[in-house]
Amino acid sequence: QMDRDMVAIRTIEQGQEITFDYSTSMSEDGWRMECHCGSPQCRRVVGDFHDLPPVLQLDYLQHGVVQRFIVQEIFIRASEAIRHPGLSSAEIGRLAARVISLSAALRRWQPPEVA
Repeated sequence: QMDRDMVAIRTIEQGQEITFDYSTSMSEDGWRMECHCGSPQCRRVVGDFHDLPPVLQLDYLQHGVVQRFIVQEIFIRASEAIRHPGLSSAEIGRLAARVISLSAALRRWQPPEVA
């Protein structure tokens, strides 16, 4: 099942332009596209969610705007990585923190209502 709801993460004023970060819905393993939107906040590249800066990933996850299949991929990648024998305690701790934040994001996620 695909997530199809568009969610605002802040108040939208009347007449204000609405933007969408395509990276919250993409997991394409290396696919990239230049963006020419002209926004001062633009990263200038549209790409994979996994390539976003970690602080932005966490912000989007906490707002519940990341496609569920991407959140599930992160869980799978973390569970595979945590079994790696060469990980340090600090690396395992960072993975655990990410899984905890993802768990919270999944608990907040609600399937779209069917009309």
